[in-house]
Amino acid sequence: MRIVQRVAGAVQGLLTRWAQVAADDVNLIQRERKFSAMTLARTVILTLLQRPSASWNDFARMAGTLGVDVTANGVKGRFQEKLIAFLRALLVRMVAQRLDAPPLPAPLLARFAGVFVGDSTTLALPDEWTEEFPGCGGAAGTGQSALKIQVRLNVATREIDCFEWTPGRDCDVTSSLQDAPTPRGALVIHDLGYFDVGVLAARSARGIFWISRIQTSTKVWTTDGERLELLSVLRGLKRQAVWDQPILLGAQHRLPCRLLAIRCPPEVAHRRRQKLKEQFRRQGRPLSQERLAWCDWFVLITNLPADQLTWREAAVLYRSRWQIELLFKLWKSHGLIARHPACTAVQCLALLTGKLLAVLLQHWLLLGSELSLSASLTKATHALRHAVHSLATALKRQRSLLEVLEDLAFPLKHATVDSRRRHPSWFQLIQDPELLAWNR
Repeated sequence: MRIVQRVAGAVQGLLTRWAQVAADDVNLIQRERKFSAMTLARTVILTLLQRPSASWNDFARMAGTLGVDVTANGVKGRFQEKLIAFLRALLVRMVAQRLDAPPLPAPLLARFAGVFVGDSTTLALPDEWTEEFPGCGGAAGTGQSALKIQVRLNVATREIDCFEWTPGRDCDVTSSLQDAPTPRGALVIHDLGYFDVGVLAARSARGIFWISRIQTSTKVWTTDGERLELLSVLRGLKRQAVWDQPILLGAQHRLPCRLLAIRCPPEVAHRRRQKLKEQFRRQGRPLSQERLAWCDWFVLITNLPADQLTWREAAVLYRSRWQIELLFKLWKSHGLIARHPACTAVQCLALLTGKLLAVLLQHWLLLGSELSLSASLTKATHALRHAVHSLATALKRQRSLLEVLEDLAFPLKHATVDSRRRHPSWFQLIQDPELLAWNR
């Protein structure tokens, strides 16, 4: 079955059967007057997909498109706690759906049974939600409540593999992403917020590959068991650009792996030092010379041996982590998930939940268009929004929905990122890692 057919079936299921089951679970519709579970779900999600900054009048107009005659105040009155429970139940069902998207045509990605990158982003909430979603606090009494979204993306297929929300105070290192089901032979890439030698050891034991940066305080040993003062070794390398060595990682685990230290170009090292100085200045913390010295090096660790992965390939794969940052940027800049209108705390959380459903539906629709490796998700999203009205009217029959999605595929496939000669884009590097010029 083609991916566009699977997406059409999943979209119709989400906005029909799943909506009814979710509504029954939370007793959403006690007396059906205007909205059914199906039309209410479609009204909320499709409105926010088309216009994330929607007014109550926008919701009413979408309801009218779906055959529901309701006023703006009538829609506004639906944004109560039961709607939050309904949308959350729908979100749980949605993220559990797997579309089995086809892999992108990149030999480097094809070496693995998936290339999974995970990260989180935090969204502020009204302080009324502090008990359920405590934040980390902030200046002038702000930040008392926050929501953290944990996402794992398989960049080999662009499918979202894991999605969950937790209180903003929760640490990444304890996230469920750490032990999410992962196929043997897959590659997992996380940033330093998830660094845990025990987790890396568990992945190695399950036949899962990984690439990570290293915490500067982590103890490193030679394969002979001799303690390695890593920064001292790097300082003594003079002009050597890359130091590639097998090591043992961690005081307790002594995990066999490979360390790749890549010397940064002077201008890059300078920018890293300036950024670090500014960060420590804002936090009012002293900055040591040793911490500054680390800015001269980009250090990776991996359990992939040198005969399976070159240092350039490792660096390019680690850059894949930015694909999820671009996804968060798309959701925040265009999906407006971090922006809330002036409304009550309950309406705010209901709107946020609806926006999360909308951006996930948006991602499904983009997957259904079989975007190329060079696709621009931002450009494709702009094209997609023009088709929301057609989607709304086609939902009655799966065949009609499939026809709309197939018509949509053509303009989305042509929403691409331009190739660059001087600073190649990620899609160019993932096809040819030798384009990575570290001295630029």
